[in-house]
Amino acid sequence: MSVRVYLVEDDEKIVRMLKRHCAARGWDLAHGLGDGLLPALASFNPDILLVDWNLPTVSGLDLIAQVRAAGFRQLPILAVTGRTRDEDQVACLTQGADAFLAKPFSVALLEAHIQGFLRRREWADESFKDEHLEFSLSQRRLLVRGEERKLSPLEWTLLSTLFQSPGALRREVLVEALWGCSDCAKVSALEKLVSRLRLKVERNPKRPAYVRSERGLGYRFSVEARQ
Repeated sequence: MSVRVYLVEDDEKIVRMLKRHCAARGWDLAHGLGDGLLPALASFNPDILLVDWNLPTVSGLDLIAQVRAAGFRQLPILAVTGRTRDEDQVACLTQGADAFLAKPFSVALLEAHIQGFLRRREWADESFKDEHLEFSLSQRRLLVRGEERKLSPLEWTLLSTLFQSPGALRREVLVEALWGCSDCAKVSALEKLVSRLRLKVERNPKRPAYVRSERGLGYRFSVEARQ
């Protein structure tokens, strides 16, 4: 199984170690120092993100918060740092990391964390397919009439949130899921996001069959789309 790992780290020893390990496992590794992280994630579409806390020009915790705020809510994030106090671990988890790895660490421990993330992804895998639309939430892969389409992180979060809900979701619930707040000013942003998603997945965006509006309720995903 191909795994894509994105590493934000300035310690060359750790970078070389992970490059060797990923190469041996047949995994793809991309590396950066935090500059341009969001577009890099959108392009590389990693399965796991590793972020060092102490970077030369930016705090790793700030990067984690930015990643979550940008809509990468399902991306597993492993915070890596030499800080080992309980309050440091709490800070990492509070900012949006899924787990905490203290330096120095062994490749075996890192591997255990990565495999744990991958198992949870497999267990949570949900997909949809009909003659027009096909997607996998865990792989973040979407096909329309057999052709791959790219979604933004927020569009993926919207699609997955609607798909995993058994019924319609109120607008304020979706705003909370997408932006982590209940700000009413975001409702117009939500409506624009819904419109962009419909343009990418619907046969006829003006008569949506998948991303449907429910009067007085909000939006829902229809698994019985027919036109």
